[in-house]
Amino acid sequence: MVVSAFVLSVLFLSIPSLALEASAAPSTVWRQNPRVSLSRSLLGVVCSRGDQVGPRVAADVGQPSALHEATLFSRNILVSADVGYYPYQNGPVIAVNPTDSNNIVVVCHDLGISSTMVAYASFDGGLTWRSSSVPRILSDDEFGSDPAVAFDRRGNAYYSYMSVGVYGASVVVSRSSDGGLTWSEPTVAVHGGLEVDVEHQLYMEVLNDKPMITVGPDPVNPRRDNIYVSYTEFVSVFDYMQDILLYENSTIKCVRSTDGGRSFESPVPVSGTITYSGEDEPIRIVQGSMPAVGPDGALYVSYYYSGEDGWLNGTGHLMVAKSVDGGQRFGEPAQIAAVKEFVYSLPPTNFRAWSSLFPIISVGPEGNVYAVFSSKVDGLDNSDVLFSRSRDGGSTWSIPKRVNDDDTANDQFFPWINVGNNGTIHVIFGDRRDDVNNIRYNIYYARSTDGGSTFTPNVRVSESSSNPFYGIPEGAYIGDYFTVASSSEDVYVAWTDCRTGQRSSPNQDIMFARIRPLPPPEIVLSSASGSSGSPVEVNGRRFAAYDRRVSIRFDGVEVGAAYTDPEGGFKSEISVPFSASGGHEISAVDVLGNVAAATFEVNYGLEDVGRDVQKAREDIVDAIDVGQAKIAADISKNISGFKMEVSNSITGVKENISKSMMDSEGRIRGDLSGLLEDIGRVQVKAQQMESDITFLLYISIALNAAAFSILVAAAACALKGKAGQRHP
Repeated sequence: MVVSAFVLSVLFLSIPSLALEASAAPSTVWRQNPRVSLSRSLLGVVCSRGDQVGPRVAADVGQPSALHEATLFSRNILVSADVGYYPYQNGPVIAVNPTDSNNIVVVCHDLGISSTMVAYASFDGGLTWRSSSVPRILSDDEFGSDPAVAFDRRGNAYYSYMSVGVYGASVVVSRSSDGGLTWSEPTVAVHGGLEVDVEHQLYMEVLNDKPMITVGPDPVNPRRDNIYVSYTEFVSVFDYMQDILLYENSTIKCVRSTDGGRSFESPVPVSGTITYSGEDEPIRIVQGSMPAVGPDGALYVSYYYSGEDGWLNGTGHLMVAKSVDGGQRFGEPAQIAAVKEFVYSLPPTNFRAWSSLFPIISVGPEGNVYAVFSSKVDGLDNSDVLFSRSRDGGSTWSIPKRVNDDDTANDQFFPWINVGNNGTIHVIFGDRRDDVNNIRYNIYYARSTDGGSTFTPNVRVSESSSNPFYGIPEGAYIGDYFTVASSSEDVYVAWTDCRTGQRSSPNQDIMFARIRPLPPPEIVLSSASGSSGSPVEVNGRRFAAYDRRVSIRFDGVEVGAAYTDPEGGFKSEISVPFSASGGHEISAVDVLGNVAAATFEVNYGLEDVGRDVQKAREDIVDAIDVGQAKIAADISKNISGFKMEVSNSITGVKENISKSMMDSEGRIRGDLSGLLEDIGRVQVKAQQMESDITFLLYISIALNAAAFSILVAAAACALKGKAGQRHP
């Protein structure tokens, strides 16, 4: 199928209804579009946990700003729970039960569940919240979008939302008769989807976008409540033979139910039908309707019209139409104001902010109609919150006046208005005045008790600011509105809050506050005193609920942690650190910065240990001294005995040696005498041997001489014989 780039950018839509385009650039490129329901492309982006895009700003988790006006609004209460993998809840709408002001219902998106639709109910004025059954989408559809809620005068609650399919979207309504704990199967208020015109070879995709619901008295039968749902019908018409887009229509319509939401009548047009027939011309649309019922049963529906110059292309027209017959027909729309349009988002942030242009209306008990909206005004601001009123049934409107009273060039957005039964006008809005970088936002409140002629100075509702870049990947979406409701007892505010998000782990929550003080969180210790190192159980209540981390601290240093139950309670056991005896603070701090503390008396502390150690040292020294003296005495005694034993031993040895020497001397003398006698005998014998040798020598000499003489004579004879032979 070949469709226009505009259709691709808005089809199947989305929370922010932004379509993601592929781009050669490394950063994500968003195509803007005027539809404010959900798109699969955006769901693919927000349902991720990768690195975030946007300015790095220091974390502000659980740290209330010094600018917070704590004198008017209560501490902030966490409404939503992270029940799925993606911890993103946004787009809250709040309503209070007229039969029980302690029964409050908040509906919102939750991207962690498949239907994306959730509801929370409180029965104690907003102190604690209970998750309800999940409203269903239609069986053939894929997810829901754009939740809204309202009560009738009997205390029944009605939950309207989109049921989005592959093609188009329907509007459905679920009912609760138990204060928002359980919800009925949805009733189809308006069908969407594909329609085929065979005769003209056309098919049409019908997408019913941005439903809003209200309940009020029927003008003919004031005892009966009518349920009204206004919405934008987008119809894209295609030539299915050539597979091309021919044109797109947008119309504000309204449906009603007179039987408690069990069935709905046929839709009735509120605005004219605006046609856009090609990308070569400015996009012209109507969008962002809001119904409200007066005390006389008159029904008003406000909406935004782009004008002939096109969507976000200069001047927008804020319109209102009135029905005096219970929504069966509407009169000619009147203009509330012509406003200067600002860009799709409010730089430097990325979230869709253009829905701030939608006129939000409420009707007072006297029948006056009041509207708030954002607009670019003269000066540096891209967006301020403006107020206008009508005292003639919506026919004419006062010149818009600014509600925000800051002296900065920072932006205000997502205004909402509610008029109490006593005629007090309550206005809340997102505000970036506290951040010099114009990124972080807080929720501010103003009220008027004179019909909007004057407003009180603005007061901060949120205790901590929110960085939208840390709320959802790329900071792409924080919802399309923050809301306020009121009763005769109080004012109730719900908004998308990003204070628990971080750059690496984005998180969005729904937060709540009211004017009446809420009881603070508290902790109870299993024992109020004990020694260092002893175990202590810490029990807490009224902390941030639904499995949120609580830091357990001893004198400001974390020594443990716990996670809360659905009521905001927890139980944790710690060991008391070694510390000085006396009173110490054990405190619990949750992710919102809620703090509770109790005193623990350490009755055996470091100084006790030191004292006992010193005494032990002294005892040891004393024992050593006594031991040393005893040892010295024992050594002296032992040495004296040893000396005596040694002396005795030496004397004995000496005596033995002397005796041995005397005995040896006698023996030696005897031996020497015998030896001398032997020597004498040897000498005598030697002398005799010497005489014998001399005698033998003489004999030897004589023998040698005789032998020589014989030899000589023999030789002479021999010589004579030889000579006679030579001479015969």
